[in-house]
Amino acid sequence: MSFFSKVPFLAVILLFSSLSLPSSAWAAREFDINSKSFYSVGPDGKTTVKHEIGLTNKFADIYPTHYALSVGSTRVSGAWARDGQGFLTPGSSTNENSTNIDFVFQEKSVGLGQTLSFSLGYQDEDIAQQNGRIWEVNIPRPEDITEFTNYQVVLLVPEEFHEPVQMNPQPSRTTKQKGVLGFEFDKELLQQRGVTAIFGDTQVMSFDLRYSIENPSPIGKLAKVALPPDTTYQRMIYNQITPKPQNVEIDEDGNWLASFKVEGGKSLEIHAIGFVILTLVPQQTAEPGKPDQNYLKSDLPWQVDDPTIQDLAQKLKTPENIYNYVVSTLTYNYDRVQAGNVRLGAVGVLSNPDQAICTEFTDLFVALARAAGIPARELNGFAYTQNSKLRPVSLKQDILHAWPEYYDQERGIWIPVDPTWGNTTQGIDYFSRFDLNHVVFVIHGKSAQFPYPAGFYKISQTEGKDINIMPSTLDPEIRGEIEVVFDLPNEIPTAINQNGKIIVKSIGNTAVPQTELKLTSPDFDILTKSTVPLQTLLPYSVHEIPVKIKAKKWFTQSQGALTVSVAGQRYEQKLNIKPIYNEIPALALALGLGTGLAFASLRTRNLFLSFRKKRGSLHRQIG
Repeated sequence: MSFFSKVPFLAVILLFSSLSLPSSAWAAREFDINSKSFYSVGPDGKTTVKHEIGLTNKFADIYPTHYALSVGSTRVSGAWARDGQGFLTPGSSTNENSTNIDFVFQEKSVGLGQTLSFSLGYQDEDIAQQNGRIWEVNIPRPEDITEFTNYQVVLLVPEEFHEPVQMNPQPSRTTKQKGVLGFEFDKELLQQRGVTAIFGDTQVMSFDLRYSIENPSPIGKLAKVALPPDTTYQRMIYNQITPKPQNVEIDEDGNWLASFKVEGGKSLEIHAIGFVILTLVPQQTAEPGKPDQNYLKSDLPWQVDDPTIQDLAQKLKTPENIYNYVVSTLTYNYDRVQAGNVRLGAVGVLSNPDQAICTEFTDLFVALARAAGIPARELNGFAYTQNSKLRPVSLKQDILHAWPEYYDQERGIWIPVDPTWGNTTQGIDYFSRFDLNHVVFVIHGKSAQFPYPAGFYKISQTEGKDINIMPSTLDPEIRGEIEVVFDLPNEIPTAINQNGKIIVKSIGNTAVPQTELKLTSPDFDILTKSTVPLQTLLPYSVHEIPVKIKAKKWFTQSQGALTVSVAGQRYEQKLNIKPIYNEIPALALALGLGTGLAFASLRTRNLFLSFRKKRGSLHRQIG
């Protein structure tokens, strides 16, 4: 806020905005406000911020005396200020997700059209973050930017950052000099959101996940756990899963469900170790195709049919409007994170907007989107953050986070957004661009609750953390490998249809995209389908394809070959063909025995019938 005086009296208060820079409708009535802000990011990520501000009086009897602003960061240091009379002594204080800076002007700028020019600066460690191999820069916008006469932002980064792979909005001007890249943004570009930039197009994170399960039954059973899946923007690399799962399947939402045998009365500890590759560009995924009506239906936390939800959805209509409404309506409650309170759901949080954590931000978005006819669902997982006040994670078990995504009909892909972080970072854009810090553990579309994500599989003996994920600078080895097993007899008799199976095993560390299996042979007729489509082959998955073959040559003893072509590889199996004449003695013997037995059976039957007839005749004669 800024205090100003009315000549000759003091004590008229002017309140500025509470985001990056001060502003308000009152200030606009009393002053022309011109501001230029410089954000100079150092090689270590520490950002030197300098605001150059001019307040021009619109009236002869009013002038500014105090100034204050709230910075959307909790890691601010070294604040300074200076007006025309010299350096000032600012005070500062920090709350849950911001730092307040205030000072008194020494210079008195009195008179119509007079301008008080001053500078304010500080160090901010939350503007730029290095996560593994990428740098991410986020600059919030002033809440009341329309009240500024002129407002500019200049972002300066070291040349070794290279050109940004994503920047929103696009800058008005760019510069390059003395090893520094410059990006300038005018007021017109910043009407809706602040500046976001990502340097580096791929993020790699290493992970070690633990699942603890038990079987209280005396009988051994199969248990399923959800492994983090491939999505539009993430690719999973599983270097090790111990013990090995019996199979890994994909459900209708795109979740990867691994099956493990748990002996009766026993517990089992499972470890999944590997890397996740995050990208900003949509990738080929293992997810199902276009969503159906299940992604529009009501569920317990997503009360789509509620009248209030319906009315709001009809007014908001678009994903962006829904996102902005959720961000501006709800308030993140840091106390509820540790309390582990009951999930409020969309309707509940509308009645208690100051009680929201990430699940409520997600629930309200999903419910409103579905009510507006936009397919939407919830993602649960891990979100890497270096400041849990600005970017909190709210699920109680280990360090988990929830965020929504909606289906873009025109682009044909799911788009993730994070209204929670859009709220807690005081305006950073998590709608029109996403980051490389979110790792999906499970997808909740058909059900709001199942499957459970990693971090929820705990038993009484479990100690320590179940989730360990960190950014990595390593380049993981990617192996999409399969193994083909021919489950057929080594000898194939001629003239007989032979049943068997082709077993496809995924033995690599990543998923193999959708493909097809082709079975060919110059020596055998393929009596089942020779071309079989295969869905995405998940790591550790097993697929069995039934086949039926018959040798083409009946009277030649030889070797025949079956060839399987799948995923760009060829696999061949040699089979011995046993000609029909080798089978004639056995067939003749079987036929002879069969005929003899049939004849004997028939003769016995005829004698029995004859005997019955004679007895019947005798009986009639006596009677």
